[in-house]
Amino acid sequence: MHAVFVHGSGRSGAAAWPGIDRDDFVFVTRYGFVAEPARTDFDTDVAIVLEAVGEGAHVVAHSYGGIAALLAAAASDRVRSLVLVEPAAFSLSRGLPATEAHVGAMAPALAQWERLDAAAFAVAFMTALGVPDVSPPESPEGLLTAERWRLQRPPWDAQLDPTVPARIPTLVVTGNWNAEYEEVAARLVELGARHELLEGFGHAAHEHPEFMNRLQTFWADGGFSSDEL
Repeated sequence: MHAVFVHGSGRSGAAAWPGIDRDDFVFVTRYGFVAEPARTDFDTDVAIVLEAVGEGAHVVAHSYGGIAALLAAAASDRVRSLVLVEPAAFSLSRGLPATEAHVGAMAPALAQWERLDAAAFAVAFMTALGVPDVSPPESPEGLLTAERWRLQRPPWDAQLDPTVPARIPTLVVTGNWNAEYEEVAARLVELGARHELLEGFGHAAHEHPEFMNRLQTFWADGGFSSDEL
């Protein structure tokens, strides 16, 4: 089963998918996560995903990586299926109450990306997410993560094709802990996706011990041959 895994905004590459390890799985690293942090480039992320897809593959993506996965699926018929773990596909759920509350809270913080340094931005970012008593990061690793957050474009800037879930088998996985991600999932279901809940792991539903079983079942239910699985 040739599958491409796309990370979110924290850990990158294989480190973003603990416990998932097969020779036929490819773990990509999005633009701005390889070396020096860089401003999000949706087109470059799509190119990275499609290069890994090759002649055809299933794509599994988490959070912000779901944007690249959906854009890649819209751009190429070589994406055979999508599994989206709490995707930040907020452009599809705009107008729904939790999504609008999230955008309203986060937009002012994200708009300060050119004015604030990494440490100050991390405080603004986490405070907007509702985390109380945030202290600025001091370690090199914490500052590097904050710098990548600072350079991340608002996810709702990505113009996503709402026809993708009707054209490509799509599974959305959420943890039932956060209203805006459940709104995204509900919208994707309306558009043709299937929805699974894996509770107890917050935003990291892909770290649930049942995650691989759900993947295998989804691929099998999609009619993909046993030698691919």
